[in-house]
Parts: sequence; C-alpha cells; structure tokens
Amino acid sequence: MYSEVMVRTYFFILYFSQTISCLDTPVRLVGGATEYEGRLEIYYNETWGTVCDDDIDDKLSAVVCRSLGLPWVVSEVFCCARYGKGSGPIWLDNVNCVGTEARIEDCGHNAWGSHNCHHNEDVSIGCYPAKDMTKLVGGQTMYEGRLEVRHNGSWGTVCDDDWNKQNTDVVCTSHGFSPEGAVIVHGQPFGPGTGHILMDDVRCWGNESSILQCQHSGWGNHNCEHSKDVSINCTSHKNITTRIVGGPSPYEGRVEVYRNGYWGTLCSDLWNSTDASVVCRSLGYAWQNASGTCCSLYERMSGPDHCVKVRCNGLEDGLNQCDQTDAKNSYCWQYDVSVKCLSDILQILEFKSSSLVFREGASAWFDLQIQSNAAYQIRWFHNEDLITSSSTRYRITSFEHENGTSSHTLQVNNVLLRDKGDWKIKVINLEKYATRNLTIKVIPRLVLEMKPKYDFSIPSGDDIHLQCTINNPESLLNVTQGGLILKKDETTISEQKRCEGQISDGISWNTTLAGNTKYEHCPANQRGMASRKCRTSGLWESPSLINCTTEVFINASTQLDGIIEDGIRNTEKIRETVSSTLQMMKNLTSSTNQISAGDLSSSLDIFEKIVHVSNSTGSHIEKKAFYDVIDNVLSTNNTKSWTTVSKKTEKDASSLLSSMERLSEVVIQNDNITSTQFTGSNFELSIDNRKIDETGIRFPDVASTNDSENVEERSTYLELPKQEAKVEKAINYVAVIYKTMSEIMPSDCKRDQKGEKQEDTFKEEEFVNSQILSLTTQSDLGVLVPPLNLTFRHIQNNKPAEMQVLCVSWNFTDSEWTEEGCKVNHSDHETTVCQCNHLTNFAILMRPYSPEAEDEQSLKTMSLVGVILSVTFTAITLLIYILTWKNIKSEQNIIMLNLCGSLILAYVIFISAVEQTSNKGVCIAITATLHYLFLVTFFSMLGMGVYYFMSITVTYYAMYVANNFKSKSRGHWFLLGIWGIPVLITVTSLGAFWGENNYHLKSYCWLSMESGSLYAFIVPVCVIAILNLLVIVSLVRVLCASSAMTKSSLQKKAISGLRSLGTLLPVLGVTWLFGILAVNENADVFQYIFVITNSFQGIFIFVSHVLLNRKVMQGLKNKYPAFSSLISIAEHSKKETSSISRDTSTSATNVHLIKIKKRSIFDGLRRLTTTIKNIEEKDFESLVTEKTISTDCSLSVSHEKTLVESQNTSKLEPEAGKASTERRFRFSINLNPWTKRYRVAQM
Repeated sequence: MYSEVMVRTYFFILYFSQTISCLDTPVRLVGGATEYEGRLEIYYNETWGTVCDDDIDDKLSAVVCRSLGLPWVVSEVFCCARYGKGSGPIWLDNVNCVGTEARIEDCGHNAWGSHNCHHNEDVSIGCYPAKDMTKLVGGQTMYEGRLEVRHNGSWGTVCDDDWNKQNTDVVCTSHGFSPEGAVIVHGQPFGPGTGHILMDDVRCWGNESSILQCQHSGWGNHNCEHSKDVSINCTSHKNITTRIVGGPSPYEGRVEVYRNGYWGTLCSDLWNSTDASVVCRSLGYAWQNASGTCCSLYERMSGPDHCVKVRCNGLEDGLNQCDQTDAKNSYCWQYDVSVKCLSDILQILEFKSSSLVFREGASAWFDLQIQSNAAYQIRWFHNEDLITSSSTRYRITSFEHENGTSSHTLQVNNVLLRDKGDWKIKVINLEKYATRNLTIKVIPRLVLEMKPKYDFSIPSGDDIHLQCTINNPESLLNVTQGGLILKKDETTISEQKRCEGQISDGISWNTTLAGNTKYEHCPANQRGMASRKCRTSGLWESPSLINCTTEVFINASTQLDGIIEDGIRNTEKIRETVSSTLQMMKNLTSSTNQISAGDLSSSLDIFEKIVHVSNSTGSHIEKKAFYDVIDNVLSTNNTKSWTTVSKKTEKDASSLLSSMERLSEVVIQNDNITSTQFTGSNFELSIDNRKIDETGIRFPDVASTNDSENVEERSTYLELPKQEAKVEKAINYVAVIYKTMSEIMPSDCKRDQKGEKQEDTFKEEEFVNSQILSLTTQSDLGVLVPPLNLTFRHIQNNKPAEMQVLCVSWNFTDSEWTEEGCKVNHSDHETTVCQCNHLTNFAILMRPYSPEAEDEQSLKTMSLVGVILSVTFTAITLLIYILTWKNIKSEQNIIMLNLCGSLILAYVIFISAVEQTSNKGVCIAITATLHYLFLVTFFSMLGMGVYYFMSITVTYYAMYVANNFKSKSRGHWFLLGIWGIPVLITVTSLGAFWGENNYHLKSYCWLSMESGSLYAFIVPVCVIAILNLLVIVSLVRVLCASSAMTKSSLQKKAISGLRSLGTLLPVLGVTWLFGILAVNENADVFQYIFVITNSFQGIFIFVSHVLLNRKVMQGLKNKYPAFSSLISIAEHSKKETSSISRDTSTSATNVHLIKIKKRSIFDGLRRLTTTIKNIEEKDFESLVTEKTISTDCSLSVSHEKTLVESQNTSKLEPEAGKASTERRFRFSINLNPWTKRYRVAQM
C-alpha cells in the first residue's frame, strides 16, 4: 500500500529585470557636409573603426540609414574613401545585406576585424531626403524647371518616355509642392540638359515619396537624347500660369503670367491684397495675410507686358478664374504688380517611440511634435499601410499648444509580432511635405513548457522529475538580467544566484546573473567600456577600468597617429603637438594621487609614439617635460595600476624601458650634446660624453658626497672601467637608475636547462631585488674589456643560504631577463656585485635557493669530464683499429669502426655546439645532426648485437642457420641499415615539427620533450637497447651452458660473467636505458648512474676491444715491437682466465675422444659449438673475447688432425693435417646430405 500525492503546484518562472539593453552596435557618418552623408564608422570592441568597400551595394546604405533614423528617402553607398580615409581598425569586410536588416551587424560579413583592405577603401554612405536627390533646373521659380536626379554622386536628366501624370505628382510632392495642376512642360522651355541621362521608362503609382522610388529601366539605361528631357511645372493651370519672380525669397516678388507663349506682367490698375491672396493660394503658399502692391517694387522684367487687368473676389483658386479686362482698349496707369505671401512654417520637431524594441503583449506609443502656421494633414503609416483610428488597437490623439506647436500621439495596445518594421509619419500642407520614420523590433512572448504537462500522481517517497523548456529562445533576445525560479505553493524552492545592482567607481552596475560579466560605459570624462564579473557565488569582483581612458589622452594619441600616418614633416607643428601633449600629461599625472590603469596604458602608447615621431622626423623633444612625466608614471602610488596593465594587456614596465632606451639613442646621436642631469623622485639620469679609453664612467657620481665611503658600501651604482679598445673621440652616453621599477618589472628570466626545470617551482617567488641600472652609448662598444661593474644594494635583505642571486640584463627581443654575459662577482645579504661584458638595463633577480641546482651542476661537470674521457679513448680505439686493420679485418670490426666514428662526431658536436641557440636555423641544423649521429651510433650497436647473436647464440642452438648467415658477406646491408634508417627517422621528425618553435629546447640545441620531438630519439633507442639486452641474456645463457663454466668454481664463473658484461654493455648501448629512466627529473639515482656508465663507455670499449683483443694486440706487436711488453701483460691476464681449459685439455684428451665417439652426432655437435672460436677461417671471437669461454675438447698436440665420421656410423676418425703453431683441431663432420668443415681453435 502506498499513499498518492497530487502534484500540481510546481511552477517555473523566468523573470526579467526591468533594465533591458536595447542598444545596437553604434554607427555614425563622419566627414560629410551634412548629417546625412559621410564615411561610415562602426563602434565595436570599444573602438570606432571603418568598413571596407569590397562587394558593397546600395542595400548596405539602406540598412545604415534606417539604423540611424534619418529622414531619408534615397540612400547611396560610395567606395574609395569618398569622405576621406579613416583611422583605427577596419572592423567589417565583404558586407552583404538583403536590405531589410535593422542593423549592419545583421548583414552577412567576415569576422570582426578580418579584412584585406586599407583605409583608402573605406565605405561612405549618403542618406538623402527626396528634395536633396532631385531638383528642378533652369526655371524662373523653384516650382518649375528641367528635372534632374542624383545617383552615385552625379546629377543627370530623366527621359520623358511613357511619362504620366502620376510621375509629375510624385515629383512635385517630393519637393513639398501641391500636385494640383502640376504638368509636364514640353518643348524644352528650360533648355536641354547635359551629361548623363540616368532614368528612362519611369512608372510611378502616385504614392511614392520620391521619383527615385518609382520603377524604371535601370540607372543609365535609356534610348533617348537630351531633347526628350523631362521638364515640370508644379503650379500650371489650364489657361494661365502664374509665377513670382525678382524677390528676395520665393514667397514675394513681381507677379508674371504665362499667356500666348511668353511671360509678362499685369496691369496694376485695381490690384489689391485680395488679388494677391489668390496668387498665393494658387502657388500653394500661405495666403491668409497676403499683400499686394502696385508699381515696380522689384526689378522690372525686360519682357513684354500683358495688357490685362485682373479683379478677384478672393474665393478663386487662380487668376484664371478672376475677372479679366483687356487693357488694350483702356488706359493702364502702371505695369508690374507685386505680392508678398507669408511663408508656411512646417517643421517636425520630434518623432519618437517609447522604445525601439518591444516585447509581444506590451504597449507602445509614438509621439510627434510639429510646428506649423498653416493647415496641415497627418498620416500614420506602418510598412507603407495607412493607419486609421477605426482600428481597435490604435488610438490617435492630438493637442494644440499656444506657442504654435502641436503634439500627436499614436497609442498601440497589445503589441503583436506583426507590428515590427517601419513606422512612418507624413505631414502635408499646401506648400510643404515632411516625413520621419522609425524601425522597431518585436520580441515574441516567452513560451515555457513544463513536463509532465498535466497533474500527476506519484507514490509517496518517490523522486519527482520536472523539466522546464523554453520553446522559443529568440524570446530571450536582449535579456541580460533574469533567472529561473522554482516555486511550490508560492514558496521559492530554488533560484539562480545574481549580483545585485550597485554603484561603484562612479558607474551604476545593474543586477547581473552569477557567472556573467557586465559591461557599462566608463565614468564621466572617460571613454570606453568598463567591465565587472559577477562571481558564481553571487558576489561582485572589482570593476575593471583598463579600457577607460581620459578623453584628453585619447585626443593626444589621435593627434600623434595623424602625424605618423600622414607622414607629416613640419617640425614646428610636430614640436607644438608633442610639447602640448607632454605638458598635458605632466599636469594630469602630477595632479592625481594615482593614475588609472587605462590612462597608464594610454601613456605607454603615447611615449612610444612620441619617440617614434622624434626618431623619424628628427624633431626636438623637451626632454625635461618627458622625464617629468616618466618620473610621475613611475610613482609607487601607481603600483596597483601597473599590476592591472601587466595582467590585462600585453604591456608592462618594459615598454617604458624600451621608450627610454630608444629616446636615449636619439639624444646621444647629436655630437654637440650638453651635459644634462635629471634627478627625480623615482629615477635619475645623466647625459654626458667621455673618452672611455682614457677615463671610465661612474654613475651615479658620489664624488661630491661627504660620506662617500658609506655611500659606496650601501648605494647602487655602475662603473665602466677604462677600456682597452682605443677610440678616436669622446662618445656620448646616457646613464639611468630606476629607483622604484623593481616592483613593476616582470621577473621572467631566460636561463639554461636547469633554470627551465625550476621555472614552475619558483615562478611566483622569484623577484627583482634591486634598483635598475642602464647605460647606453653613442656607438656599440662590443664586448667590454674590462667588463662593466655593477653594485646593487638589495631591497630586501636575505641570508645568502636562503636565496640564490642572478645577475641579469633585460633582453628587449625576448622581453625577459637573461643571464647571458653577466655573472655574480660577490654577494652577501645586503649587496651584490655583478660583472657584465655588454651594455643595456641591468638588475639582480632573487629566488629561493635550491639544493637541486648544485646537484645538477655536479651532473653537468661529471658529464663534461666523462664525455671528454669517452671521446678520447674511443678515438684511440678507432686509431688502433685503423693501424692494425690488416690483421683484424672483418665485418664485425667494420661495424665497430662506424660505431666509434659516429660516437666521436656526435660527442664533439654536442660539446662544441649544443648551446648555440642564438641563431634559430643553425640550432635546428645542430639538433638534427646530433639526432642523426646518435641514431647511427645506436644502430651500429644493434648491428654488433646481431653479429654476436648469430655468431654465438644461433651457432649454439642452430648451427646450420648460422652457416647460412655466414655463407656470404652481408656487411653492406648492415651499413645501409646503420646509416639509412636514421636518415628516415631524422627527416620524418624534422618535417613533423617544421615551422614549430619548440622542435628543440630553448637553451640547448637538442630535441624537446615538451613538443614530443624527443620521442623520435627515445623510441628507437629503447627498442635497440631492449633487443641488445635480449642478445646479452642469450649470450650469458650460452656461456653458462658451456662445460667449462659448469666445471668452474663460483669465483671463476663470476669473473668470466663480469668480464663478458663489462665488454658487451658499452658496445651494445644497454646502459642508455638508465638515460631513459633519467628523463624524470626526480629520478636523481638514474641520472647519476647514466652519467657514470656512459662516461666510461669509451674506456670500456678501449679495454675490451683493444687491450683484451689478442688479434689487435698481436697486430700492434707486429707493427710496433715496442708494444711487446704491453701485449705480454694482456696475454698473461688472458691465460689466467683459461686455466680451466688448459687443465682439462692436458689431463683427459683420450678420454674425451672416446666419449665423443659414444655420443650421437648431434650431441657432439652441440658440445662442439660451445667451443667455436672462428667460423669458416675467420677468427670470430667466442662470446666477447677469444678466451672468454674454454672448451673441454682441446688436445695437447701441436699438429692439426682431422676426425672423419662415416655416413653410416658415429665414429670420428683422425685426418692428417698440416702442422700448426696454433693449437687447433679440424673436424670434418658429414651431416647428410651435405658436408661442412669447421676449424676449432684451442681455448
């Protein structure tokens, strides 16, 4: 039984903060004559940048004009920096718009900042109202003339093919004129146009805002001449045409009428204000207060007079409707009548909406502010559809103000998705026409789906699984603050953590979800965006103002950029710009207690630009002002800002060092410098000259100090002794001491391999523990002899046993400290004396003392001594083999020669060139060469192992296989493998890591473990060492299985085994396995074992393969009799090891032969193989040396004999042979179906 629980009270709530960011990426037009045109710039990543003109069209301009909210009707896009080249980054390229996008970032484009352009390809945009894109040319008034349109920056005419009344109405309306009575005028009364004919076959519907929105055959496509150019009169009537000319404005002047094919004046008799109001109304002007005068108030026309008197009652629409009297039959006192129409004021003061982004279901309003002195009409449009008050969702209200303005509001209740798009307002009166538009976006309602969807029952105690899904993620657009809340019975069960809104550093930080970063505009007087991280715990981190820069710094940097980019060489202008910049920086940095991180970063950029300008143009810099600003920037109050700049940007205090170094190089190039001293709170500087082969340099100079002895003991100073190199004249120098820079300089140091190993361990604890000294000379002094002496007083006093001192100089190329060329001469707990053989910026680094450093130094020393010993004895072995080659010539010894040669070459290159890392290409070549030679050495060792294995082990277990192996020479195949396989491995590894920066170690020209290139050496070496180790095991087994060893004492067995291992291990390279184990830096034991064993590798080869090799020693004896005594000693030692063999051979010869006869041929063969010394007339050494293994088959006779076994019996018959001084036997063993002869020398 179980109880059921009805679950129906769980709710998921997705809440939104009231503050929603609706800002699109800002754009602007720069450099144009009006706000409607200019170079397109876009604000991204807190920086204004330009757009490249690749693949652009007018659809881009439409998107930009729409996003700017300009009252545009026609937009144009221009290439090639029409309004001047921009500066800064080029943010967008290959922009491809459909034309309906609300923002430029909604168009297709390359990644931000990805382009292949220059600023001469910057995009420009024109957003033109209709009247700016069309004009009437050649008429006497503004209401008439030849129609011209503008496209792509040029004006052209329009062909009259298929021209209709709707086309004329659109032209007049777009110019703000009444379309009533507007006509096309034929016969070219305003003259033919020139230039391009831009439009033809124009077809309008009558509701367009501009002729440019009408259909046509395409820009520039026509079949016309200028005789067919369209001309328009926007005030024409059937019987009479009226115009006002000669006045100071279009609204006043002399009245002229068009009759009988020409313009003329009217008779002034009876002319009054009533007549004037009709003229103004007919022309579309404000007519209520029109005034009319007689006589010629304005310049008299040169044309004829129309003898017509006009009398109007004020209700007519034009003069043609008034009473007209022919003045030819009556006297006319005066011609020329004048009118003055009041100009209509129609201006849209403001058109705005409650927001540009609405959520579905919300309410919206649009507000219109108008100023007008005449009657007008307002029309509201949504996506070109007229809005009326009959809609249940729309409510239109109007309110007139006393100051001549009016307010009009469109209220939209319950915004729907279909309400997105363009909202436009049109205001029309008889004279003018104005329009504005806005584009809004609608975000759909949030749709949450909860599973299970319905009420459900579960057993008590069971888990409840609820899932909340947002079905339309687009509804979360622009939601920056919100979270998910789980409630049960209105009780919150869980809620996402968030950081509550607060004000910090003058910035209002809105509520932000945990784990997100909030961005806000910088405080007042600063530009850029500040950021602040909301931790996962719901607590704010400190704001990051690294991108907030004071506006004057930005302006100063921009001015310097202009000088650099434009290549300005006006030294006076440059001097004024640099001087004003330095003065501004001096005032700001001295007046504030702490420079902000953003201003500090900008200051470093300005320093670099000032030095660049001075260096490239030779302009004079006010050094005092420059040094004052540097001194202020180096204040300890700015330590926190320096730390922020180092962490958040790629700059650090070394940027300031670089600027000072470059400026010093510029200053001291002047041969006529004057001695200059600068003493600030944070650094001191001295500029002077000195003939250094006669007098040294001391800085700071303490000669004038009363307590000079105490100063020398405690202060930091440099001293350049008199140099041995002769100079022709005194050289200029700049010496600087930075007193406070130690806290802000990075402590990264370039060291040898041991330093790299310990870098991670001491990276945080290592620090600069002195002031920084700098010395720059006019000419490069090369290697200093004697060296530069630098005495540093420690900032923190430590016991010498606790800290390790490093004398370092700053490497500007690698941006790190380096020990190269510097060494510690003396150090105690208060001071350190360094000696350096070059000039730059110097300091001392301190890091915790590590005993491992001494151990590694010991290993390095042991390795060097061992390598020298090994190379020496290996070279002696190689030389002896060459001298005795006649006596020892064999394939095995050929391999030995290759082994010795490659080992010597590898070690010599290793000692002489492994640290030559200054040239990258040379270091790669050294690394590859060492890799190849060491591989050749190991494959030679493998070849030796194969020969030992085939000659002894295989002979012991399968003689016929060994016979086949020795039946013909295979030395060339061995040499091909020894030298060829390493080529493949080396070339493959080099190709795999080609172009990488970590093919070799930073401090050595050898393969890197970090990159993995070292495995191309480790893997083959491991395989070879293991194979040779197996060979040694097999040889030892054969040794132990021999009858001589089985009958020997334990001491004899041990001595023989040790001799064999001592001979085999160095030659077969098994000891390198310790080197593989020593890759782990904590395995100190294996490191020492590896160093010791390989240090004596050459000695072991020399002893085992020269001193203990009878043939080699005999060859030396034959060629050099002086070696006889040495050879006798070697043979004496060998005889002791063969005593078991001699005893056995002298006491049991006959018994031994009888036993052989009784055994089967195969048993006898196995015993014989253990005693084989040379195979097929080649004295192959058994096991390791010729006397290592003895045989119990030796006979104490001096003549060679042959034992012949018949094919059907096991009996061995002696066969007479030639006498031999070597005690040996020849056995002719018939192994059906073939016969082989073997010669076995006495052991």
